[in-house]
Amino acid sequence: MTTIHQPSAQGSVVGDAPTTGFRPWDVDQVAIAAAVGAATFTVTADAPFAITRRAVAHALEQRTAVVLAIPYDLAEAGDGDETGSDSPMAVLPTVASADRAGVEQVVRRLTAARRPLILAGRGAWLSGAGTTLAELADELGALVATTAQGINVVPDHPYSLGIAGGFAHDRAAELIQQADVVLVVGARLNQFTMRFGDSFGPEADVVQIDVADAATNPRVDLYLRGDATTASADILRGLRLAGPTAPFPARGADLPDLPGFNPRDRHRGTGLAADGRLDPRSVAAALDRLLPADRLVVEDGGHFSVGPQPTWSCRRLTTS
Repeated sequence: MTTIHQPSAQGSVVGDAPTTGFRPWDVDQVAIAAAVGAATFTVTADAPFAITRRAVAHALEQRTAVVLAIPYDLAEAGDGDETGSDSPMAVLPTVASADRAGVEQVVRRLTAARRPLILAGRGAWLSGAGTTLAELADELGALVATTAQGINVVPDHPYSLGIAGGFAHDRAAELIQQADVVLVVGARLNQFTMRFGDSFGPEADVVQIDVADAATNPRVDLYLRGDATTASADILRGLRLAGPTAPFPARGADLPDLPGFNPRDRHRGTGLAADGRLDPRSVAAALDRLLPADRLVVEDGGHFSVGPQPTWSCRRLTTS
């Protein structure tokens, strides 16, 4: 099996049973992949490039893993008579650049903001938008927060609030509520990020950048369709052309204590819970000390997620 990882998708190329049917040792790989939510695209003799392109397109458009299966007897069959396909990657889905008028609207709103906040999600992480968002935050004097699946997309920013939503630090949740303009980049604003409606203040102006066809939450006031990195860079250029803005915290957010604020500084548990069982926060704290710094964490839902999600420092944390 060969694994291919791109900034916005991951896929596996696998050998499969021959086109003549299952051999005694073959297994139903399609069913195995489907069990974990991955679609399988099986190459045929007459359209190997087209099927490969469909697999890549599905992975990129749906932001998900795929399996490209090559039947055993086709592994060395060549590309057949397929025409119009110079490369399996010749046609990839693209998101058009955000329209200029939309970018200008976003720039005007951010320029007028007193307490701007950038909320980055999984889409920003997949796009590789971290550096651009850090520059944008510096230009705006904005606070920075992420969704649970966008964790660490803007690492070590001095005005980072950590995770927004249900996992937010109490202090971070207060500051997020105070934002007057929220720039949401690559986040779908699900119920957990929104704290079931309580994440943002009632008067906050919410601007969303995403690749979806339309805004993904009714709380969004202005929607800009585009790639997270490209659209953020366009907004950054627009801000610089518009002239300097007052640096944070002079824009109205009097937060001299924020530098050095650590959103991962949480209660580490009591060791044993009242019922005599292990406190999941304490277990998470112990694992945090034991695991190497370069870590990739995958966790399921459940009460034990209160430990790693808010407190661990990691390159990437994915929830199922």
